[in-house]
Amino acid sequence: MSPSAEALIPMSVDPDALRDHPRDSDEAVHNTLVDWISDRGVLTISDSDLDDFYDAIKGLSDLPKTLWVKLLGALYDLNRLDQDPDALSVASLLNELGLSDAANRIRLLVAGGTAAAAKGVDYAVGSRVVGATEVVLAGTLHRAALLQASETVGIFPAGQSRRRAVASRFLEPLARRSHAVKAVDPHLLEDIVNGSATIPHTEWLVTTLGMAMPPNATLSVLGKLQWHWDSDERIHQEARIADFLATALSGRTDPLTVHVRAVKATPLKNRFLWFSCGHSYDVLHNFAPLADDPLNEELRFSRQIDYVAEETLRTAERIENARQATMVSVTRSFP
Repeated sequence: MSPSAEALIPMSVDPDALRDHPRDSDEAVHNTLVDWISDRGVLTISDSDLDDFYDAIKGLSDLPKTLWVKLLGALYDLNRLDQDPDALSVASLLNELGLSDAANRIRLLVAGGTAAAAKGVDYAVGSRVVGATEVVLAGTLHRAALLQASETVGIFPAGQSRRRAVASRFLEPLARRSHAVKAVDPHLLEDIVNGSATIPHTEWLVTTLGMAMPPNATLSVLGKLQWHWDSDERIHQEARIADFLATALSGRTDPLTVHVRAVKATPLKNRFLWFSCGHSYDVLHNFAPLADDPLNEELRFSRQIDYVAEETLRTAERIENARQATMVSVTRSFP
């Protein structure tokens, strides 16, 4: 059975998988592996494997060694490198595949040739799923079913997608790794500003993101005000937003700061989700399908390329840092 993918994939790399490809001529293998981890991986290195892992990197020739050194630094900055004292070593993981919760938490294992062969994986086979974990060789990663499944992880068809799947496969894996999340939508707050006590899709989104984020994180919900907005109502609108946040995040127990900003006279038209763990998405076409369970319309999150993600961040920061009379602005700290 093919494994189901999440937006970020918990994974481990056997130090011997690096040693199997030590030369500059092996750079293509390392490029594929490093690019995929950089794109979608959360790399777990157990304490017992740490010295061996760094020793394997030191034994590589210059080109692949540079790739791995840069990757580890980038993953650390993005909160996607776990040097976990409680994690299973690769040897223990191989022994416990499909048998323990600790093993099942690792969704992809890039194994060395000897270890992979013991699990029935070679270049002819390419990969094998054992329990919840797919075992591949460094040179067969491109054939991994999990890699293929990850290409459509942000697509949720109408009528057959539950909100729980949107949360567990997409929003929560990204939010758990992000010290900052920015949801940008010109109309996300509109009904609350206009007098509604709540909006089902907005409350669900704020609750899902806010409950998943780590301690001391910041969630920003950013939008716009319509041309007919009446500034005399600002104090009442901000009070409604504060009440809305209190309801949506009533279960939050770790420290979280929430910024809500809605600004008049901004050209904002599109919807975005930006995560500090290195992912940014266009939301096609809005968050409204999340009002129903199952979703009554298709919801699609389309990954932005780097320069577009940088522009999304700049757009979000302009709204977040705005200081003007024609805006609604609320900041709350939880719990």
